[in-house]
Amino acid sequence: MITPMGEKQEQAPEPQPSTEPVAAEPVAAEPVAAGKAEPDTATRPELEVATRSARSALITAVAAAVISSFVAAGSAVYVSISQSNRSENLAMAQAVRQDRQKVYSDFSVVLFSLTQQLGNVIGVLQAHASVDAARPEITELGRRNGEFLAGLNLLLMAGSSGMQEVGIKFSEVIGAFTQNHLGPFTAQYTVIASRDAAAWERESGAFVVAVNDLITKIGDLNGAFIEQGVEDLQ
Repeated sequence: MITPMGEKQEQAPEPQPSTEPVAAEPVAAEPVAAGKAEPDTATRPELEVATRSARSALITAVAAAVISSFVAAGSAVYVSISQSNRSENLAMAQAVRQDRQKVYSDFSVVLFSLTQQLGNVIGVLQAHASVDAARPEITELGRRNGEFLAGLNLLLMAGSSGMQEVGIKFSEVIGAFTQNHLGPFTAQYTVIASRDAAAWERESGAFVVAVNDLITKIGDLNGAFIEQGVEDLQ
């Protein structure tokens, strides 16, 4: 190369690459994305415990919600059934009360009918009527006694336990009178039609005593009947 001064300038030699090893620059560690960092081995058990606790809490909450729904539904059903049962029981109680009122009323009618005819028989016999004159009244007494026993059967079937006890007492009293007095007297003077005047006078007098005793007992039992009837029909 020629310079302006006419001097030849030597070309500078090109730099040669160094043969000495060059230390590699340290590579910066790539940052780990958030959420992908490996947990420290020391905290991993704590994370597992926390995870299980959260899962258990979730299951408990769901179970509690399900149980609450069942309890609420069950309560609603129970209330509905209870109301229905109360309505049915009330309707049944009213129906039973109405039926008993009818049975008690019918029994009262046949009881007074029997008592009335007992009084008629006493009046005829105390007037010393003949067998022929007294026979219709005695026959009618047997018929009314049958009606009374039919009403008594209904009372025993439909009455309360207290009324059944009263009915049993009626049955004992009327049964004893029918077997010991009404049956034999009716058979002797309405079926066989005995014409023995002395026997008629004697037997009719004894029958009047038995009838008066029965009327007294009926009066006592009628008081128990009314008292129990008032309690049952309230």
